[in-house]
Parts: sequence; C-alpha cells; structure tokens
Amino acid sequence: MRRRLLKQLRDCLGGSVALQSEGFFLRSRQGNLEFALLAEGLRKLGLLWVLIQNGTLTEGSVLFWDEPETNLNPELFDKVVRVLLELQRTGVQVFIATHNYVLLKQLDLQASTEDAVEFHALYFEDSGAVVCRSVDSYRELEPNAIAAAYDDLYDREVERTMRAPHSRSGTSHSLGSASGPRPHRPPTEHAPRSQAPFGVCSVEGNG
Repeated sequence: MRRRLLKQLRDCLGGSVALQSEGFFLRSRQGNLEFALLAEGLRKLGLLWVLIQNGTLTEGSVLFWDEPETNLNPELFDKVVRVLLELQRTGVQVFIATHNYVLLKQLDLQASTEDAVEFHALYFEDSGAVVCRSVDSYRELEPNAIAAAYDDLYDREVERTMRAPHSRSGTSHSLGSASGPRPHRPPTEHAPRSQAPFGVCSVEGNG
C-alpha cells in the first residue's frame, strides 16, 4: 500500500523527495531541485510524500490539510484525491477544507460505498452564529456555496451564448462551439451513500 501511494505521488511530483545536507530536494529529470524553488502546491505534495515514506502516516494517525488545491494544477486533483482516499482506507483520518468544486467532485466520484467520506458545510446564520451541517453525500450538501457559484457561472455563460450575434457565415454561436468549451453545470443530485470506519472531508461554505 505504501509503495503504491509513493508511486502515485511521484507521478504528481515528477520525481521523488530526498533529504540532503539537512534540506529537502525533488529528484527529477531536471536534477535535484530545492523545495524552496518548487511551487507551494508541489511542496505540499512533497511533504505528504515524506510523511508516508518515513511511516508517520499510519493507522490511527490524523492528517489535516487546508485547501489541497492551492497552487496545484487541476489536472493533478484526480491523483491527489486518490492518495487521500487510499490513506483513509489504511486507517488514517483525513480532514480537508476546500473551496474548490473540482476537488469536491473528484471525492464524490472516486469514493466507494466502503469509504467514509463525510461532507461539512460551514455557514453563518442571520444571527451571526456559525452553523455546521454534516452529510454522507456531496449530493445532499446544503447550503453549497461552491456549487451555487458554478451554477451562476453556467447561467451567465448560457445567457451570453444566447445573446451572441450570428456569424458572417449565417450560423449562430452555440454551447460547445469553437468559441469555447461546453459549460458544465454541477448536478444537483440527492442519493445517499453508506459510511465506513475512516475518513472525513470538510467543506467550507458561505463564508
């Protein structure tokens, strides 16, 4: 299991992490790169690699990670979520806070019925009190400020596309045309998922 996790992180980093002269380096095809020269997102992945490699993250341990998506290429979210779920399956309890729809949806799509992924929406009531609502499925998360923001973008893009004038060839712009990618509207689904022994996903919403 540990080898698989390290390999997945090596794929994300483009190399492995080494300790040299009391400093951390990324060993890649470009040579040994100091951590200080790496993007913050890659430094976080490198630290996670170290914690797994040296045996710090074992059954019964806890990992807190604030906004894993920060300064990270969205194409890597798939692999990062896969690593987090694998850690959860080994008995590591994982807490993350995020404002990113893609990361949330990766969790929703990748988690199996045996995984224990719980979503929490933190928001302010009119009185100013902070409320936390917890559900077992992303589809049941309400209020969901992240999905609402994406809904608004989708609606605005549809409205702009519908207002676009006909081109000289006589054809109108349509969603998914060469003028841009087809917008994706986050689905509003409501289907529960069962819970297993480990793992928590924490979501911040509405402030």
